[in-house]
Amino acid sequence: MATVPAGLPERVTIRDVGPRDGLQPEAPVPVADRIRLVDALAAAGLATIEAAAFVSPKAVPAMAGAGEVLAGIDRRPGVTYVALVPNLRGAELALAAGVDALTVTISASETYNRRNVGMGTDDSVAVIADIAALAACGGPGGGPMAVDAVISCSFGSPYEGEVAPAAVADLAERVRAAGATTATYADTTGTATPRRIHDLLDALDAAALARDVGLHLHDTRGTALVNAYAGLAAVDVYIGAT
Repeated sequence: MATVPAGLPERVTIRDVGPRDGLQPEAPVPVADRIRLVDALAAAGLATIEAAAFVSPKAVPAMAGAGEVLAGIDRRPGVTYVALVPNLRGAELALAAGVDALTVTISASETYNRRNVGMGTDDSVAVIADIAALAACGGPGGGPMAVDAVISCSFGSPYEGEVAPAAVADLAERVRAAGATTATYADTTGTATPRRIHDLLDALDAAALARDVGLHLHDTRGTALVNAYAGLAAVDVYIGAT
């Protein structure tokens, strides 16, 4: 068994978002091929897979047929199949399709949020509350379902520029108060650096660090792996200090 380097956590959770985030900006891929991709990821050992997005097919043609994807996959025991939803209607469709968990996006950038989902950040917090209330009894066996709030532009906005870590931390507290079970901090613009990763994690309170720290990192400038390493090292330090 491989030895974990000193200063790093012994365990992390990987959520593969290829079938959703990877395909979403591309020309539409046939449903059958998307099903094969999800099944191949599960067979490769991935335990959490973001399989689809229940969004308007007019707005995001590549995600049309999300229900068909969920219906067609070969569900493996121990694998959590996740769907991204933009609103309550999307959450209702995802639950009807039998997803195991939900993700919903909200931006730390007001302008980006309005351009991405057509509403302000405050309105998105209210939407997350509605989705969380629905998910509270929508999980397997009627139990609660996990809802991860993905905070886009956590490390910078294409409209407002740099985003203050304290503002991101405050938004994370708001979405958790609204009912989100976890928060993921997304490097939407690909401008994150190890220093920015450290500064954001430093702005989170100890309870948030002990409860959940998700990072969604892009390799736009070839820094995704070093940013991930910085996050792993920092989280271990912060949790150990609590």
